[in-house]
Amino acid sequence: MQANELQAIAAAVAAIGRAGGSPSPMDRRYSVTSGAKEVIAQPIYDRVNIATAVPASVALFSLQIGSSVTLIRAGATATVAKTYRDTNMVTGGVLQDRAIDVRAIQIILIPVVHTAAGAASNDIADDKATLYEAGWLDFVPSSKPRLRLPLLPFKFLDPDFTSTTATTTTMWSAAGVGGMMLSLGEDAILLEKGIPFQVTVNFDGAPTLIQTFDLQMLLWGYNERPVQ
Repeated sequence: MQANELQAIAAAVAAIGRAGGSPSPMDRRYSVTSGAKEVIAQPIYDRVNIATAVPASVALFSLQIGSSVTLIRAGATATVAKTYRDTNMVTGGVLQDRAIDVRAIQIILIPVVHTAAGAASNDIADDKATLYEAGWLDFVPSSKPRLRLPLLPFKFLDPDFTSTTATTTTMWSAAGVGGMMLSLGEDAILLEKGIPFQVTVNFDGAPTLIQTFDLQMLLWGYNERPVQ
């Protein structure tokens, strides 16, 4: 076999799972080049706060772990340092140690009050509907617009249930299954190692909420990283 043929085969093996198709189990096990790389299924995720006066936009994946931010913690909104509960971004806006094929997007809306006795908890479903109906997502890898879509598809992946009790303090809505993934099918979005990307959720019409929410987003896909 000629050297150029070997190089072509090596390039084809290295490209498996990076775009246009899921790696097979064998590819995931052996998707390495000279023992230097491996491919695993692992999302990147981030969390931002949405105040009752909904902002025009919020940027995700822009502030790394340890950053000082406003988020819900222990049942209240506070200024905190981001932990692995909130994000696994080591550097804001860029993947420094790996690439990822994004295959699905997941959004979870987390209310500050969700106990049955909470005065605002009966408005959870209305607040979530307001956000889903007013918002849209912009996904810009490598400074090139790649995906724009309204948040409405996520609304139907995030069902709610309402109790049937008779008093307003115990009549409440809460997340049901909630936050299921919106699949991109085989049309993966590649986030390359060392190349900045932006994910923004925008809101139209200056909506208002009864209570504060955190929005957590997970980008599910296959990560290419150094062997560990």
